[in-house]
Amino acid sequence: MNGGDYGFYVWTAYGVSFAGLAAAIVLTVLGRMRAAKALEKLK
Repeated sequence: MNGGDYGFYVWTAYGVSFAGLAAAIVLTVLGRMRAAKALEKLK
């Protein structure tokens, strides 16, 4: 898909946004797993 002169910037912004969202999801899942292990240890 070509957006003319701005296509490069638009797709780059989409890529950066996707990478940021993916990183946030991964960090959230890892933090949740770590917290679950810590809670299990306290039981």
